[in-house]
Amino acid sequence: IPWVDRTFPTEAKAAGRAALALDNAGLYETAQRLNADLEQRVQARTAELRMSERRLAEAQRLARLGSWHWDTQSNLIIWSDELFRIYGLDNDAGVISYERYLACIHPDEREAVRANISRAMRDHQPFAYDHRIVRPDGHVRILHAQGQVIEDEQGRLLALAGTGQDITERKLIEEEVHESREQLRRLSAHLES
Repeated sequence: IPWVDRTFPTEAKAAGRAALALDNAGLYETAQRLNADLEQRVQARTAELRMSERRLAEAQRLARLGSWHWDTQSNLIIWSDELFRIYGLDNDAGVISYERYLACIHPDEREAVRANISRAMRDHQPFAYDHRIVRPDGHVRILHAQGQVIEDEQGRLLALAGTGQDITERKLIEEEVHESREQLRRLSAHLES
């Protein structure tokens, strides 16, 4: 009967389709298990990264040390929350421009800071210097800045990255010690004469 072969699958064809359906169901279950395992790993890694970020933020706060990364192509500087706190600025999604940064530098030191950064960009060398900033509330703070140039494989400048540490209290103590020594020197000279 020729019409049976064309209309109804044979037992072999039906068994083959059933086996294929079972294989697909098994693959689907395996894929679901792998996906669930991967999702758990991603969640665990995300939790670890968040904890690490919290520890870094706490360490920066305790050390009064903020970090930054300047993409020189886009002229955007990403600051850590601590660096915004040091400068007394609101965190604008962690990004400022080079011009806004320079506006925070004490006017008497702005040109020296600009020259230090330009030299680092030109020579592709690390840099470190102390400078004063003026916060929006008018308070002057002293910072130690240091950074390095980041290059591509061909040695072209991509970015600068570094830190800024508030060293105001240390500088005030150094100044007091210097003044005390100077007073002792004068007193000693006076007693000897």
